[in-house]
Amino acid sequence: MYIKQDAWSKFFSTPLYDFNPESLLFLKQSGDAGYLAERDRLFAAMYGEWDVLLKDVNKMCNAVSTLNYTVVPTIEEGNEAHATAQKVADIVKKALWMRSPNNELGEWRHTFLQMIGTLYHAICRSVNVHEIIWERSAGLVYPRCYAPVQPNYYGWAVQAKEPDRLVLFRDGNPYGKGEPFPKGKFIVAINPNGPDHPMRAAQFISLVGWFGAAKWGLPWLMKYCQVFGLPWRKFTVGSEEDKAAKLAELASNPVISDTVVFGDENVEIINAAASGASIPQAEILRLAENACHKLILGQTLTSDTSDNGGSLAQAKVHAGVMADEVMYVGNYVCEILNQQLIPEIVRANFGTIPVELIPELRCAVPQAEASSPVGMLSASMGVNRSELIQSRCSRILPSPLRLK
Repeated sequence: MYIKQDAWSKFFSTPLYDFNPESLLFLKQSGDAGYLAERDRLFAAMYGEWDVLLKDVNKMCNAVSTLNYTVVPTIEEGNEAHATAQKVADIVKKALWMRSPNNELGEWRHTFLQMIGTLYHAICRSVNVHEIIWERSAGLVYPRCYAPVQPNYYGWAVQAKEPDRLVLFRDGNPYGKGEPFPKGKFIVAINPNGPDHPMRAAQFISLVGWFGAAKWGLPWLMKYCQVFGLPWRKFTVGSEEDKAAKLAELASNPVISDTVVFGDENVEIINAAASGASIPQAEILRLAENACHKLILGQTLTSDTSDNGGSLAQAKVHAGVMADEVMYVGNYVCEILNQQLIPEIVRANFGTIPVELIPELRCAVPQAEASSPVGMLSASMGVNRSELIQSRCSRILPSPLRLK
């Protein structure tokens, strides 16, 4: 292996499970300074303490891993050229799915499909890195497995006059001087979506505040608002005259242990004593969960409708939205592997060949019964039981890092 992640290395970025809002802010800002290991501790804590986030991420990872991945030749014209391209594609396909008997029991290594699902975390957390463990058997060079690289082994270059890129810290010290990733040794997935630098492109950044609300909303309300036994009554007023009239009415009919909150314009009525589902902390949790569902799954009602019933029409609508998100991630993963892994497999087995002969990895929704969740995804994508549509994402794909 190129880097040595010994048994002790997993403790360098131990997730936090006992921290406060001040440390939450510090960990968030540390990623903006280029030190991904510190911010990754925050993301790991979000996985460990926010079950809704973990469920949504796992749902996306599983969906991406169960897509059909096919290696296809890129040359279609000319019988001789096509035959050569098909031979190269067959070798690449065999190398991707080759099973090695040399994997050690108990090792933390990913198979091809596990690695594909893990690459989704690059969109969530801005970066994901795997080291490729190569092997040769019967004349075939193939990836034996993919070793996940922990975040203290890489980070953004921060020195003046240094090229702006993700660099490798072989000694596991993210505050030292890094080196470029060597060619053919790693798969580096970066999410550079948006106008800002990729180190600020992690989707989870927008959920940090909601994670804090879900984690500390109840204690905060208990300490500062004394919610228990103290209902909130909120009123909608259209003008200052309406507000004055409502205050006069409340003054003439006081309510024991009552808190009245007015907004400048429109405020919803929430009576905490009426129902346990409408207490303020429940509203905070609901808003936080909806924010998580919309970011990860593209909608707020997917879990409710798909998992707990609901109408078939609703389920199909939500499956269509989910299919769009899954295919976007699937094509993002294919783009990364087509730039970094597939050419290295070709080079290892054929040497230098024309770029036109290098095949592509593509994905499609698998065939399934129409009543199953995958079948609904297939139907929403226009895939029937006798035909698969090889789909390329119509949305603008992020450009993964090219290893030079």
